[in-house]
Amino acid sequence: RGTYHILNQTPCQDAVFSMPHAVVLCDGAGSVEHSEQIADAVGWHFVTAFNDDFDLWYSRNDEEIQYHLYKEAADLTKNYLSTKADCTFLAFVEKEGRNLMIHVGDGYVFGIDEEAEVLSEPENGEEKNTTYFLSGSNYQKHIRVIRDVPHRFITLVMCSDGIGDVLYNRKENSCARAVKIMSTWMDSDDLQEIREKLEDTMDNVFRRQTNDDMSVCLIRRDPYTETENIEEETDITEEFYMLDNYPEDEEEDQEDCSEDSLEEEYDYWEIEE
Repeated sequence: RGTYHILNQTPCQDAVFSMPHAVVLCDGAGSVEHSEQIADAVGWHFVTAFNDDFDLWYSRNDEEIQYHLYKEAADLTKNYLSTKADCTFLAFVEKEGRNLMIHVGDGYVFGIDEEAEVLSEPENGEEKNTTYFLSGSNYQKHIRVIRDVPHRFITLVMCSDGIGDVLYNRKENSCARAVKIMSTWMDSDDLQEIREKLEDTMDNVFRRQTNDDMSVCLIRRDPYTETENIEEETDITEEFYMLDNYPEDEEEDQEDCSEDSLEEEYDYWEIEE
């Protein structure tokens, strides 16, 4: 949970869910009451849908994916929460070498090969401190569908804006060294050691750079080539981790995501292994 939410005794508005073939991260709108429930409901619904019906989702074209994502989120939140799907959305889904990445609003997905690079950047509104939600009526323009992320990116780092804005320098279009360093942690088979390293980095490094909630998923993908014959389903993640964050105010479909709390010198780039 971010410093702002801790001080104001408000809940974390991020939600992260993982299943063998899917990871979903949602960030509830800061100005919407009980948006943590929206993020939870939307995240759980889609991680289950993607995991259980991967072939169906993958067979749809981009426009069909956009429509069903928007429609199912709208129906879910209307019927069960009497509200709209006011949250950002990040998902990575993979099975037998095929994959989909879906992104709405802010947040980041980094891919790590020899170096780290951004695979999906945040989309901001007219002002740089605003973003878009899954509830937006003009959803076709803002639901980003990316197919078949190359397998050379064996590790992915998916995060909400609280951490993403710390890990990426937009002015220089470059990733912090921390992205590559975190990816090397996934070489270990000791999940407790990975968790301890990540939590220590969040508490002692990232929290100094942002007062937002902090959620990050470390995804180690299964090695795969087109000639492989995979008979058994395997998990795309070794582990995922979440800490909390505070989404700021938004105007209509756009969420305030000010970067004023970030330190200009990006000292976190110097995290040591």
